[in-house]
Amino acid sequence: ELVQWAASPDPDVQFQGARSLADLAITEEHRVRIVKAGGLKPLVLLLSAERVEIQRCAVISVANLALNDENQSKLNEEGVLPPLIALAHSSDSDMQLNVARALANLAFCHEQNEQDIVKLAGLDPLLQLISLSPEIETQMESAAAIANLARNSENQRKIVETGFLVPLNSCMRSNNAELMRQAARCLANVSLNADNQKEMKEHGVAAPLIAALNSDSHDLQRLSAMALANLSMYEEMQVHLVNDGILKPINELLKSENEDIELQAARCLASLSQNENLKVQIARDVGIPHFIKMARNRPKEIQMLAAACLANLSSVKGAAASWS
Repeated sequence: ELVQWAASPDPDVQFQGARSLADLAITEEHRVRIVKAGGLKPLVLLLSAERVEIQRCAVISVANLALNDENQSKLNEEGVLPPLIALAHSSDSDMQLNVARALANLAFCHEQNEQDIVKLAGLDPLLQLISLSPEIETQMESAAAIANLARNSENQRKIVETGFLVPLNSCMRSNNAELMRQAARCLANVSLNADNQKEMKEHGVAAPLIAALNSDSHDLQRLSAMALANLSMYEEMQVHLVNDGILKPINELLKSENEDIELQAARCLASLSQNENLKVQIARDVGIPHFIKMARNRPKEIQMLAAACLANLSSVKGAAASWS
């Protein structure tokens, strides 16, 4: 019956139907039932309704329905993206928040949606939202959407070319841990593209990522270390990272006893220790004995990285005498 209300020609009935479906779609059971009842088509049509409150309820419904993996594909097939992206240009703050959330949910681990959102010009309004919205929640959802889109290798370069490094850098300097986490997740993804390293260096993204290594949030530490480990693979970035002060906080992360964080820190040092100009400083500031301990007592992947660091640093004068 609620689906029929959403499909009604009467705007008042449409509103009641869309609002009720938005509320129901909070639960996984109802997400499935709404789709089986044919609810997607009328909801997509209501994204283009004349009344803003109807559009807003339809957007909330889409955002909630997109939390179901199968619904992500079905919503795209039903044509949700063009009207949803159009609503991202709305001046209504609630609309902006929910559109960003809907795009983030649609793009989450869904390759086709990741590609289609970018092809349909979804980056530009997200750039405006993350850059100009005064609402932290809207910034967070926009950053989450970009981070999800940046999982796609084809999108990584486009995201940087569109101009996202400036607002992401600002987000990393925020006092909001969740906003920082989403920004770090995005930077970790775009840093996988070697063509982005020049702009990332020019925009100074390393400094706030390094600062975030001291966060109380383990997830923010892990994501920041992951981004820095990716950047450390590029020779042009290595000296820059060390000059920005990466060694002390990355050394502390090696002692975190959180295996995911230790892994990213070890990745970073395994790359940096390949640079002849940095070997002495790494051996001095991190210490050969610490790598030996890691190579003996940590999980296999971390042991291998520690062994790689030891091999890289073996040419440093005095290092061999420290191995015993």
